[in-house]
Amino acid sequence: MKAAILTIGDEILSGNTINTNSSWISKTIDSTGCQIVCHLTVPDSKKHINNGLDQLFLYSLDLILCTGGLGPTKDDITRETLCDYFNTTSDFDRNYWNELKARFKSVGHVIPESNRSQAFVPKEGKVFPNPKGSARGLWFEQDQVTLFALPGVPNETLQRQEWVDVLADHLSLSRILSPRGRVRVASRQSGRRVPSAPPRP
Repeated sequence: MKAAILTIGDEILSGNTINTNSSWISKTIDSTGCQIVCHLTVPDSKKHINNGLDQLFLYSLDLILCTGGLGPTKDDITRETLCDYFNTTSDFDRNYWNELKARFKSVGHVIPESNRSQAFVPKEGKVFPNPKGSARGLWFEQDQVTLFALPGVPNETLQRQEWVDVLADHLSLSRILSPRGRVRVASRQSGRRVPSAPPRP
């Protein structure tokens, strides 16, 4: 199997934050026998995220691991951008919102209204839990490629057994489903057209 890592964040490109997530993810994925063929970092920009995904879909990949931009601030646009890219809308998960409010209350805080964005679930996709923080992971599949989106905060991603378990289960299942190691699922049609050549900067 082949995989790529897409890191999203202005702070990574500026050098103000060291990209420790990519290092840990590469080591973790490599230990499963899955080959990392590309690392790509883009700013917090819908245009650049879309162009980055278009470029990665030109590779013969099985898996894209994306980190960053799942927080509650205005520049955290990954969730909305991915839903648009995969041509799906999202539903508000009131149960999860109530869970988040209870978590904040248990430590003496009132949850900011901006955190509501973290309670949305893609209609054509999945979420998986994040016991360490408020941003759940996202899971999309298209054209026999699986994309996992993880939080960019290192202590919510690095050495989190929950992410490792999800990835390990998925990689094991993928190898069982196909002799080539590709994920054989009925992929939904995206509204985006995969380009025949990498987009210009």
